[in-house]
Amino acid sequence: MSKILNNKKILYPAVFIIVLSILIISGLKQLNNDRKELMNLQAQQKEITGIKNKISYLNQRVSFYESKKRTGKAAGIIQILDEIFSSMGLKNKLKSIKNSGSNQTIDSIEEATEISVEKASMNELLNILYRIENSPSLLSIKKITIKKDFENPQLLNINMVISYIRQK
Repeated sequence: MSKILNNKKILYPAVFIIVLSILIISGLKQLNNDRKELMNLQAQQKEITGIKNKISYLNQRVSFYESKKRTGKAAGIIQILDEIFSSMGLKNKLKSIKNSGSNQTIDSIEEATEISVEKASMNELLNILYRIENSPSLLSIKKITIKKDFENPQLLNINMVISYIRQK
């Protein structure tokens, strides 16, 4: 053994190989740890990008509804509903409009109205819902009840509570 330790031709390369293998092993471990960290960071980046897209979408929706709330030029919900039903020729099917009162928040007023539509077809119901959703004023359907007409099961009797939201 002492001959091997004294033989420098064997000792230096053996020590060099041992040190080199220790460095390679530690480098590979560090590389593996860095790969795992990179994968975690990429997953977090995808999650943050998804959240950013959702926030952007929600901001667009909020600004859309805020602009509807600001641009509502109608005098009230009765006038808006009259315009919607008159434009579709359904004013004669609108049996009753009952004002349910109004709620005030810090920056807006919400007027609720209960309407009753009798003997409307499914297509007319869809047109009413489409017009309410795409109205230039901010309208919200709080409650809707749909029943078949007793005389003609193809026709519908509809009761809705609709809210008109506008700025103070």
